[in-house]
Amino acid sequence: MVHSVIPDQLRGRIVGLYRVEHGFYSLGALLLGTAAEFLGADAAIAVIATAGLGVVAFLGLRFLPLWRTT
Repeated sequence: MVHSVIPDQLRGRIVGLYRVEHGFYSLGALLLGTAAEFLGADAAIAVIATAGLGVVAFLGLRFLPLWRTT
């Protein structure tokens, strides 16, 4: 679906972003496992989820003009 709405010249960059995203799975698993070792599973999930929401909110506000490109 993403490839059907983006210009042809940007398709390679979008595929590159998909590959970077898959690399972050390993990093997230490492962080979550380390946090779970010290805090316990429930607390680690709460901490990592809160931090993730904070990062998404920060980036969403930081790059707000990019959301207005449509």
